[in-house]
Amino acid sequence: MMRNVVEKNYAGILLTLWALFILFIMSPDSPIHGPYMRTDSACFFMCGKALMNGLLPYVDFSDSKGTFLWLIYGIGYLISPRSYFGVFLISVCFYSLTFYCNYKIANIFLSERKQSIVVSLLMAFAYFGFVYHFEVRVEDFSTTFVSIGLYKLFEMLYCKDGGKSVRQFLIIGGCFTPLLLMKFTIAGMYGIIILVAMWYQVRENKQFLFPLFWIISGGLLIALPFVIHLVITGTFLPFVNEYFFKTLSTAPSMTACWANGLDEWAKMIILNKFVLLDDSYLIFIILGGGLLGFYVPRYKWVPVLVGLSFYLLSSFHFGGHYYYCICSIFLLYLFIDLMLIIRPSISKKYVILFLVYSVIWGFCENRYGKLSDYLIWHSPKDKIHYEKISSIMSEKKKPLVLYYELLDYGFGLESEPLPAGKYWMCQNGSSPQMQKEHKELLYSAVADYVIMRKSVLDEDITIEKLAELNYHQCYECSYHVDNNWNSVVDIVVFKKL
Repeated sequence: MMRNVVEKNYAGILLTLWALFILFIMSPDSPIHGPYMRTDSACFFMCGKALMNGLLPYVDFSDSKGTFLWLIYGIGYLISPRSYFGVFLISVCFYSLTFYCNYKIANIFLSERKQSIVVSLLMAFAYFGFVYHFEVRVEDFSTTFVSIGLYKLFEMLYCKDGGKSVRQFLIIGGCFTPLLLMKFTIAGMYGIIILVAMWYQVRENKQFLFPLFWIISGGLLIALPFVIHLVITGTFLPFVNEYFFKTLSTAPSMTACWANGLDEWAKMIILNKFVLLDDSYLIFIILGGGLLGFYVPRYKWVPVLVGLSFYLLSSFHFGGHYYYCICSIFLLYLFIDLMLIIRPSISKKYVILFLVYSVIWGFCENRYGKLSDYLIWHSPKDKIHYEKISSIMSEKKKPLVLYYELLDYGFGLESEPLPAGKYWMCQNGSSPQMQKEHKELLYSAVADYVIMRKSVLDEDITIEKLAELNYHQCYECSYHVDNNWNSVVDIVVFKKL
């Protein structure tokens, strides 16, 4: 009986083990990587921790992300309060589902299950490229829901029994809400999947209200617990204000975004200037999706349309490496095309060679890529500084911390620090009102520890003024605050006496 269960769920078990293996090597949250040199993931972990310690979201702490993401990190915190290991385990679950959905999508186009499994295994190279995947971000978790929605859309369009299904529309709608409650811009990109599903039903079955009702129902079903929590805690209006309005206010203007997007396209089309990472996605989506269209009897344009919509919406954002990560799922097209063209016979010999190559690839990424600074057996100066600051902060249990004119860099993980106030860190692009409240938090002297740039002491506040607030300087160092751009900042730590 056990053998039958294994055979029936062979793909799911294999891809779960693959996710565990790949993330153990490649994820900065895995046990072989240290907690230093973080920005986004440190902030997310702080928010999840604050949520689980009873602080009110968007009132006692805030960031430009949604509550679903904080719930993920909050559960990770409950599993492992003093490390990122809990988040690592959750990431394994998410990527297991992502790889499985990639396998199911490949199955729609390929006749052999082994080929579909290989396609899914290959997607690890798309998701964990060293150029852009040097820290766990929202896109890691968002990709799972995009994969599910894409699978249900392709199932509807290209499977003989795809047709009209309440379950399909519930799932497509249900995947929209987690994206909306993590990063609403990605939810906007996902909208193309909903629009194509709706268009298909109108065209094939002359139905509009049927799919619309079940898509909305699926979304509301997932949203309901979050809305109830926000209403009960009195944080619904702060949520709308902070997450939507203030986040939009911190982003560049629409004019600037359009200018940025048009500039990107002009470089490609007029100047023939391609950015290796960003613009290669455009080529892969058009080439991969176009080739895939030759192998389907109808709706040949849908793979390109969906992938291109994600890419074009991504190109309007500054700091594109964040957004282009979500486009990595569309490299699936190329891997499926590869299997359709060469139709390889998958033998044990090739599987072993693939696994050996994967180990070598993971080793090279960790040895020579950006992840090398995270490895626990390395001892960069940043690790020493991190441990020293964490040691200072461990004098108090769950101290309140303020990163003045800085992002949260995750110091003092073992002491379980909590945000000193709503704007305990300085968000990128903070509005004047947010900066004002951030400064008021410093002068309120509620934080047990204040961490700031040394340059701020001359520009904004003096050591004498901090002394009046009962803060004493206890450490100073130069610290890499961004693994991507190798930015070094002189940091000063103040402790409240």
